Amino acid sequence: MLDPYPRLILVKGIGIFSTGPTFKDAKIAMDVGLNSLSVILQAAKFGEF
Repeated sequence: MLDPYPRLILVKGIGIFSTGPTFKDAKIAMDVGLNSLSVILQAAKFGEF
């Protein structure tokens, strides 16, 4: 079952923070979040996302 809790916290002007029940889970959440952000930024170059 997927975890329903948010794992990324975006703080305007400061950055992105990740959380999780373990350090490993928090690192995975950050990796997925940064990868998603990269894809969104690259897609935005082609037009609206």
